Formats: sequence, structure tokens, C-alpha cells
Amino acid sequence: MKVKYWCIFALLCALHLHSAAAKTNAKSTVVEGITDMKDLKKLFRTKNNVLVLFVSSQKEAHSTLNAFRDAAEIIKGQGTMVLLDCSNGEMKKMCKKLKAQPSPYTLKHYKDGDFHKDYDRQLTATSMANFMRDPTGDLPWEEDPVGVDVVHVPDAVALGKFLKKEVRPILVMFYAPWCGFCKTLKPEFSGAATELKPKYVLAAIDVNRPENSIIRKQYNITGFPTLLYYENGRMKHTFDGENNKAGIVAFMKNPAAPPPTKPKEPDWASEPSSEIVHLGSANFEPALKDEKSALVMFYAPWCGHCKKMKP
Repeated sequence: MKVKYWCIFALLCALHLHSAAAKTNAKSTVVEGITDMKDLKKLFRTKNNVLVLFVSSQKEAHSTLNAFRDAAEIIKGQGTMVLLDCSNGEMKKMCKKLKAQPSPYTLKHYKDGDFHKDYDRQLTATSMANFMRDPTGDLPWEEDPVGVDVVHVPDAVALGKFLKKEVRPILVMFYAPWCGFCKTLKPEFSGAATELKPKYVLAAIDVNRPENSIIRKQYNITGFPTLLYYENGRMKHTFDGENNKAGIVAFMKNPAAPPPTKPKEPDWASEPSSEIVHLGSANFEPALKDEKSALVMFYAPWCGHCKKMKP
């Protein structure tokens, strides 16, 4: 009788484990189970942003696989994460055709159906997710060794906690990865952070991310980069010094000092340019109404790219 009960108990346990595994796989956003090249090529044709994790041993690649699964949850709907187990014979051949030699893992990115590049970022869920959001973009600032002394804030919640906790004077740079002026300022800002530590804190946050749009509204950020100065968790004023290391250092040491006087730039409309019609709210529609075609440049006076394009 005891043997009979033991068999029933073992069977129930096995069924429970099988059910749990099935639920886990059902919830997973990682594509698994691809066993031939035909299915993989079909996936590459239908998905334009694919990161493939090749593993020779899931046990040895355990930590990377966990980060990979977490990243897949984060970027759901923005990209496709695929797991290929190269440990058995047929899959080994397929991995070899794809020039993947995992030991115990390797990651490759495919864009618009073709191989794009080997993954070269940190093996964390955040880094993988950031890469999948912009696989052709530059290395994120927070992963650049040059920016090690800058406090990189990920989102609005973290920013609130950081400002509430930090008692030292803070200068926060609100930026977008695509912004040319931001790219130019980053090494200057990073250098200033190194020179000013530990008395002052320089922080940065990417407000181009959709989840950080609330920050742009909160602080009325309409241009990049925007640098705001904080004391005791409260925003005091906008940085208006020179956009270089020396200017940032000087500002942080004396934020109350009046900013250096900058020469006023002439209004483009006042410059002699007979070939260009300058439009405003009053004459925009009347000026274009009788034109068959027109090329209109919408610009901002502070925009560096606009200044370069004007001539």
C-alpha cells in the first residue's frame, strides 16, 4: 500500500513540475524551440530587430540567460530575443552555419534580416534592453568609462529619490543620445565631475526615453542639453555658463555669480537674404497659399545644427 501511495505522490509531483515549466515557458518572451534554419530565416524576414543568444551549456550560461530573459520582458514589442541551444548535433551544425561558437555563450544582433554585429555591451538586463532600443546607436554614457564620476539616473522615480537624498550641490544634465551638442558636452561634463568630486555632484539623465517624458514636462525641457542646478533637493536655476569643463567647474564653485555676458546673435530675418522668405504666424498661410511647392525650414535660434545649415 505504501508503494502505491508513493507512486501516486511521485506522479503528482511530476505533473506539477511539468505544469510549472509549461507556465514559465508560456510567460517567457524569449523565442525558443527553433530547430532548423528555415524557421530562423523566416523569423529574420519578419522581425527587423533580433538579438540571438547562442549557448553551448544553459547551466554554464545561467546568469547571462537570466539577464537575457529579463531584458526580453523590458523591451517586449520593441525587439525580438531568441535563444538557440547549440549543444546537440543538429543545432551545433546550425550554429556553425551562423558562425556562432558559444563558449559557453555568444550574442549576435540581426537587423532587417541580416547580421548586424556581435553584442559588445555589458551582460546585464538594462544594457541589453538599452541596446535593443537603439542597436545602431553609440555606447550609452553610463557604460562609458569616461563618465564613471557622473551619477547616471535612469528614470523619474530614481531622480526624485536622488534629489531627496543628496545634500551636496547638484548639476543635472538632461540630454538625448542623438543630440550633437550633448555628445560634444559629455566629455567636458565628465571631466568636470571628476575634478569637482567629492564636494559637488554632477548627474545625467536620458530624457529621450519614452518613460522619461514626464521629466521633460515637469521641468519644461524643450532643448538639449538642459543643465539645471539643485541645492537641498530643490531646483534653483538653469546653468548659463560656458559649455566646457572650466565653465562648469567655475559655475559649481560659485553658482550665484552672474553668467558671463554673451553677444546677442543677430536675427536671421534681419540679415540681407533676398532668396529666403521669413515666415511667421501672421504671414505663414498667405505666403504659401499660391505656391505650387515650397521648402520650409522650421528652426530655433539656439539650435546648433540650424546655425550650421543657415548659410
